[in-house]
Amino acid sequence: ADASELVPSPSFDFVAYENEYFRAVAERRTVDVPEWTYAITEISDSRGEFTAYARDAIVERDVDDAGLSEAAAGVLD
Repeated sequence: ADASELVPSPSFDFVAYENEYFRAVAERRTVDVPEWTYAITEISDSRGEFTAYARDAIVERDVDDAGLSEAAAGVLD
């Protein structure tokens, strides 16, 4: 297409961002993209069993057992 006010040639000379102007530069290259694999393992059949598992495997500190005042526990809740 011929250059015009609507479609200049090149299509842009710069990028404006927050009152600053940047010259756009592009290059062609190969990029390695990492591949991630995830697995799902069933932990329990019931909510109660899952809660027990989570307490043993995940929770490092139980607020109820920490001896906090009611006001301090309210902040965390």
